[in-house]
Amino acid sequence: MMNKKIIFKKNQASKFAYFSLMFVAGTSIEQVNELGFSHLIEHLLIRAGNEQSLNELFDMNGAAIKGETSRDYINLSGYCLAEDFNKIFKILISRIFNLSITEDELLREKKIVLIELNQYENSKKSINDNRVIFKNSSWSIDIIGTRGNIEYVSLETIYKFYIKNIQAGEFQIAIAGPSFLQSEIISIENMLPLSGSSVEINSPAFSTGLTELDKQQELSEISMYLDISGMVASSHEMAMLSILNSMLTGIKDSLLGHKLRTQKQWIYSIVSYPIFYSNMTLLKIVTITPTIYKKKLIKTLENNLVNESDLSDELLFYKAKKRVINELYINCEVNKNEYLKTICREKLFDIPSWDSIAEELELISLDELKSFSKKAIIQNRNYHIVIK
Repeated sequence: MMNKKIIFKKNQASKFAYFSLMFVAGTSIEQVNELGFSHLIEHLLIRAGNEQSLNELFDMNGAAIKGETSRDYINLSGYCLAEDFNKIFKILISRIFNLSITEDELLREKKIVLIELNQYENSKKSINDNRVIFKNSSWSIDIIGTRGNIEYVSLETIYKFYIKNIQAGEFQIAIAGPSFLQSEIISIENMLPLSGSSVEINSPAFSTGLTELDKQQELSEISMYLDISGMVASSHEMAMLSILNSMLTGIKDSLLGHKLRTQKQWIYSIVSYPIFYSNMTLLKIVTITPTIYKKKLIKTLENNLVNESDLSDELLFYKAKKRVINELYINCEVNKNEYLKTICREKLFDIPSWDSIAEELELISLDELKSFSKKAIIQNRNYHIVIK
């Protein structure tokens, strides 16, 4: 069932209601002097109100809520007993879209964010790959923002940002639970404001190349980012990417595990995964190697990551496809909040949800995957390798 801004997924056996409430936000809609405002707003949405805060509301009902800020969105997700859903979610909607912020609350959350920023800057994360691969855009700044933006933002300025991007912004809600929630969702829908108009998106500028951030290590962490944005626009293409990723590193005796660990013995483990943004898709491959193998490993990543004969293994293709299918179904079943988040992302950003990808997986042939892989990896020179 799909209402104005609510998608409902029936889960009759569950005693709980799960939800995801997503707003278009993050670096992609922030101006340079606003970097970090979305993350600060996320704090305020959950913590403002003291005894009347959403944190307190959920704690009092034995429920859970958490916030997340990404490059593209602010997402609030959680769960409660289905029998408590109507009461809790109506209060949540009322407080989210009618947020009251005091000077003391803003000051408190600013201090917390500045502590986060200190911890970030004093940790190894300060050597952040985003500063390299997005070095020519505002995306090089972490979602926490800049010290000046956070320290000096006024209540009036942050409230204007809230009104524009939350109260009058684009949003999507996804809910899962037993069927009796459908009637309650109809009354909740009537509380929702009209969805705001679309906002201009700040597209990241991807920087290709090779960057070594730390040369004084016995072990080198090597990350390769491949920009595959133009190749995964549809759910069918996303399904191919999922199978390819599994063939690369996701199963035993995977292509890269076999080549770099079993044969070459340059690494202990290797992982890969796609990174999705509203206007960019990256494939990240990351491993750790002793420094003595570093140059050889980099040369292999650049020139011989995989070849067409590697991708002709029918048994490996079959195993990878089955793994992806099963993992998707398991995740949809046991990780309800992440599942609902993919539904919200699909509606807001046209990034295929787990449901949409699952519908396409059985349709993928090995020949089709080989053609896709040739463009995405073998012939793709739009990459950045980061060594640290």
